[in-house]
Amino acid sequence: WMAIKPNLKCTQFGKYKAMFEEKLAIAEANIDKAVEECNAVVSEHDKLMAEKNEMTLALQSGGSAVQDIIDKTNRLEAAKNDVQKQVDGTNARIKAEEDTIAGLQTAGMKVTADANRLRDEIKNLENTIEKCEEDKMTKDSQIRTLRDEIAHQEDLISKLTKEKKATGESRQKVEEDIQSMEDRCNHL
Repeated sequence: WMAIKPNLKCTQFGKYKAMFEEKLAIAEANIDKAVEECNAVVSEHDKLMAEKNEMTLALQSGGSAVQDIIDKTNRLEAAKNDVQKQVDGTNARIKAEEDTIAGLQTAGMKVTADANRLRDEIKNLENTIEKCEEDKMTKDSQIRTLRDEIAHQEDLISKLTKEKKATGESRQKVEEDIQSMEDRCNHL
């Protein structure tokens, strides 16, 4: 367990959380900048539209510099198109940053869920280890009791064997005495 524990992701939860919070802060800082750029481009667009309207009014009222106004209007429309492209690009960047933030939040939730799952799994394994140790102690106690019983039985067997041998010897002596008595009786 001590060899596996340092390599588990749940023990490194703080590192992953700090990494994701740092990325989230960078993304939020970039969103503010992108929104500011978008607002600046929109205000520039409004100015250009006002100039265009002025030029259009001057063109409609007529004048000697009609061609200059037409050229200026074309330039302003080109500038407007450029500004519109910048606005679209900025909006795309904002959406990308928001997607990045959402992805980081999802990854953070997944890491948290994994950490919780691993904690639960570790608790279950520790409980299983405790039960196994208790079973082992119980089995060891039973083995000691059975060994004591076996030693007691061996003592009884040893005593019975000695008794049997002593009985066999006394029986043999009795048979010899009977044989000698028979021999005496026969001799008489």
